[in-house]
Amino acid sequence: GGNAYTPSFNTEYGLTPEVSPPGSGTVAPETAAYYLSGRTVNVSAGPATGYAFSSWTGDVTSPTSSTTSVAMVAPETVQANFVPLPTTVSAALTSQTGTLRASVIPAPGLPYSVEYRISNVRMR
Repeated sequence: GGNAYTPSFNTEYGLTPEVSPPGSGTVAPETAAYYLSGRTVNVSAGPATGYAFSSWTGDVTSPTSSTTSVAMVAPETVQANFVPLPTTVSAALTSQTGTLRASVIPAPGLPYSVEYRISNVRMR
């Protein structure tokens, strides 16, 4: 008599995380991986300096939350979307011989430099 073997298979699906635009933030998990079918995988997004989290693209539980989850019932690609924070520049010239006062309010943590080029200013 021989032994009977019964093979068993576990279905796995790939999860591919992406960031848009490139360099605007990070995602966890950072790289593509396979997970058992039916497993819930937590994903999170963190903005780079000068960016804010906007939303997820893909089949996530909560598209507007930076921390959410994905039910692995099929191969999934999830993309964290970020938007640049605003930089405000304002200037005022009070008279033809006066001083131009300008202020730059960068997005929090964003490095900046200011260059002034003023020529042929005429007040009417």
